[in-house]
Amino acid sequence: MFGWDDAIGATLKIIDKVIPDADKKAQTQLDIIKAQQSGELDEIKAALGDVASARAREMTVKDRTPAVLAALAVGGFLALIGVVVFGYQPAAAMRDLFMILVGAAITTYKDVYGYYFGSSSGSRAKDATIKQLSGE
Repeated sequence: MFGWDDAIGATLKIIDKVIPDADKKAQTQLDIIKAQQSGELDEIKAALGDVASARAREMTVKDRTPAVLAALAVGGFLALIGVVVFGYQPAAAMRDLFMILVGAAITTYKDVYGYYFGSSSGSRAKDATIKQLSGE
């Protein structure tokens, strides 16, 4: 898969061959890296805007649906954990389906927890990156 970093790397290699002047080459490479960082910053800002918009909507509308769905998801997760802890053994034919259900419940619980309590280290790293890229 050819991604953004691959394109930047290829562009920087082309600049090495095309621009003989070291100062102009360095300035061009710096401009390209700044453009890449600006694009990444715009993507992060857009994602954060979506999250802020969803939370602001929930607070403004006072809609209880997300909270009820979250409570059901956490309750279902805890019930499933209880079933596993107390030794439920699914039939051999249902074992794979049961494991998929457990995985889905864990993922849903993680999403609910992340929504209401935020992600800690990833969020701090993201905040530091935004601050660095925006020059604050």
